[in-house]
Amino acid sequence: MLALLLGCVRSNKLHKLIAGILDSFYELKADEPLRISGYLNLILAHVLERSELGETRHTDGNLYQKVISYLSEHYAEELLLSEVAREFGYNTKYLSHALHSLTGINFRRLLNVYRVNHAKELLKNERDKSIAYAAAESGFGALNTFNREFKKLVGMTPREYRERLAK
Repeated sequence: MLALLLGCVRSNKLHKLIAGILDSFYELKADEPLRISGYLNLILAHVLERSELGETRHTDGNLYQKVISYLSEHYAEELLLSEVAREFGYNTKYLSHALHSLTGINFRRLLNVYRVNHAKELLKNERDKSIAYAAAESGFGALNTFNREFKKLVGMTPREYRERLAK
């Protein structure tokens, strides 16, 4: 896949969108894994669109980039897909489909990935704070929801995660 991308770059057939994504990609910080993943998804979607590997549906890459940036800044707030769609002037169903086609997960799960990653940082760096504090600061309204989503995404409860870090 990388060879295909490099071939596109070398052949100067790179679309403006992918050039902009690549320029922005180099500005990302290593501690932003979800944003990096989003950018890589955009790059691979663009490469697949132009490859002979199969048909892919055209998805608005700029919209995806905007939404990922928006989520990375607002994940701790109460966010609904309909509000994010309205923010960018898109239909809720279109946005849901576009995000799912690029990430393979739905909006709520994508939002929870951001929230859980933030909670992991809090659990690691603010050991004097409670698990409920980490949940609330990460945007989870209910501790039960936080515990359930954390375990789904990390494979262990927040308490187990914190205990493992202490070892």
